[in-house]
Amino acid sequence: MIWLILLIILAPLCYVAGFILDRGAFPAVKGKWGPEDWGNFLRGVSYLLFAVILVILLFGAGAELLSEKKPISEVQARELALILPVSEATYVPIRDFNVADPIIEARAAIVTDARSGRILFAQNADKRLPIASITKLMTALVVLERLDLDATYSVSAEDLNLDGLGADFAKGEQLSGHDLLATMLIKSSNDAASVFASTAQGLGIDLVAMMNQKAQQLGMLDTKFNDPAGLDDGSTYSTAQDLVKLLIATRKNTDITQTLTRTSADIAGRHLENTNKLLGKIPGIVIGKTGNTTGALGTMALMSGAGNGEEIIVIVLGSKDRFGDAEMLVKWTEKAYTW
Repeated sequence: MIWLILLIILAPLCYVAGFILDRGAFPAVKGKWGPEDWGNFLRGVSYLLFAVILVILLFGAGAELLSEKKPISEVQARELALILPVSEATYVPIRDFNVADPIIEARAAIVTDARSGRILFAQNADKRLPIASITKLMTALVVLERLDLDATYSVSAEDLNLDGLGADFAKGEQLSGHDLLATMLIKSSNDAASVFASTAQGLGIDLVAMMNQKAQQLGMLDTKFNDPAGLDDGSTYSTAQDLVKLLIATRKNTDITQTLTRTSADIAGRHLENTNKLLGKIPGIVIGKTGNTTGALGTMALMSGAGNGEEIIVIVLGSKDRFGDAEMLVKWTEKAYTW
């Protein structure tokens, strides 16, 4: 770069000096080069320098075009999407700005395109809030990594009626890990989450510590778990933005996704109804986990189908109408974006 600057300075200086000498501003010396000769020489040097500068600039611009992939604006992306086939390089949901932004009263919410990660709507998406039973998605991920679902789990008195709404099991009852996981996810059983944690503790595994470690691995840097059920509104928190990462990780686990899409199930002699009331109302749901506590209010984590076979992620936190807010965001996204 410094050589180019020197050349840019030197070239016009040589040209001006040659021009002055060529005009006869200095007397000629007999037997030596005269002013005209030096003027012609310096002007020739300036032409050469200008040519070198031009070559450098052209070569540099060409190399930059070949080596750099400059980002394109959203307008350019839309234009390309109309003429290019969908690929990882050109794929982008296209926004229809004739559709107004939604208005929801939830404390926080986010909608993202699952494949590209593009944020389609956000409201306080980075605000730390209690998440209630959405916590159980992380509990399930860690359980599947650390514990054996084929094993038999015993229910202790300490695991029962954690929320004060009635016990989900009987003291001393034994269940398979598969039945326990289904009860935790479909019925959103706090007792089932506690049984997993107690069993893990007996094996020398701190389940909550493993949940926090997993959160860090997923890049959920604004998330902290203090219990496996999500009952601790004061110490367990996350953000809508972090929970998108949790759903992406959960999407890869068929044990969880297949369980969460069951509207009901008969498990260990009990009939369980899924707490997700959007099943059957919104087509293509892949993941749906509800939550509700006094401090967190209603929470919802949802992954469902979108246009052209794509999927979207919807997170709603701190809502007085979690199902209504989530459904509205899904329908708004279908109107406001095309894939």
